[in-house]
Amino acid sequence: MRFVFLSMLLMVGVANAETDILLGAWSQHTPSDEVYNQTHDVIAVQHRNVLVGFFVNSYHDDTFALGYKWSKFYGSVEAGVYVGASYGYRQCLGVWSPRSSRKLCPMAVPFVTIDLGVLNPQVYLVGNALAMGFRLDIGKF
Repeated sequence: MRFVFLSMLLMVGVANAETDILLGAWSQHTPSDEVYNQTHDVIAVQHRNVLVGFFVNSYHDDTFALGYKWSKFYGSVEAGVYVGASYGYRQCLGVWSPRSSRKLCPMAVPFVTIDLGVLNPQVYLVGNALAMGFRLDIGKF
């Protein structure tokens, strides 16, 4: 499933220089007694300001996301927020339960990206987790 999704995203991404591919994401959660997934296997495409992607959430559930990016540049640093929805979490807000069905949840993810050329580090704040991944700038190949 992930391979098929990545293949589709790469085909879309190669088609246009205004397209970025987001990969990876490793997180650190705020102090808690819970044990969270900290490797998220993000595979996403951002075309202009629209983001479509897949990741494994902090509770080990496959999750899909669709969002719109608002951002501002400060030299080589971009700061912004992805706003949209995700499907895969069993609880949008509050206490997670493994017995709950997956839900469509609102999404607001602040981020900071440093433009280093083709491969750019990106830091996200997702709920109680600070995550880092990479954004591949197709237009700079």
